[in-house]
Amino acid sequence: MPYTLSTLKKMVMDIVGEDSSSPTYWTSSNDIELEDYINDAVEEVCVLSGAYTQDLLLPLHANRDYYSLDPGKGGEFLYVNSVRVMPEGYSVGMSDSLKLTREDYNWMTRTGTPRTFFFVNPDMIRVVPMSSTEGQSLEILASTIPPTYTLDSEVIDLDESLISVVVAYAASMIFLSMRAFPKASLWSKVYMEGIGRSSKEGTSFLGRAQKIKDLGSANESK
Repeated sequence: MPYTLSTLKKMVMDIVGEDSSSPTYWTSSNDIELEDYINDAVEEVCVLSGAYTQDLLLPLHANRDYYSLDPGKGGEFLYVNSVRVMPEGYSVGMSDSLKLTREDYNWMTRTGTPRTFFFVNPDMIRVVPMSSTEGQSLEILASTIPPTYTLDSEVIDLDESLISVVVAYAASMIFLSMRAFPKASLWSKVYMEGIGRSSKEGTSFLGRAQKIKDLGSANESK
């Protein structure tokens, strides 16, 4: 079943004790906090699991060497899972400039069908050799972070198994902001186990977050 942003907000409200069918605090005009925590959770889950993937089709041009990787729609690129050159269909491996220099002193000017690539910066690649003709493309499977969800009707485009993980993260952060530390620790443990981390890491995470909050409170009282 599709889970919308509105659905996740209601799930989090039910956990923290708000009446999701008739909320008194997180009303439709005052639920930006829930929205922020859910988006934070989605981002963290995607970074840790790489579960949100997109197929990127990157047209190649003759004698062009550098290409930007843009998932589009406001998303954020994380890393490449696989690359194929089309229409040939074979895999393009990842390398680095030092390795290429050791193997071929002329790699910077060589043209042909791309056989490898390397990252120039986090979202730009260099293909080697440069494509010698128009009409080729790279078919890239990339792990990304989806665009920020802002509309209640938007479907959270994650595997169903990760929805409860997102909800657990948001709930733990809300309990933490309420200083309900045992409940925050409980839901942090659910989150950490769901993402494949140990509960000890969850306790450490909450401890660091609490120190930051305590520090802010101390500063405010001065």
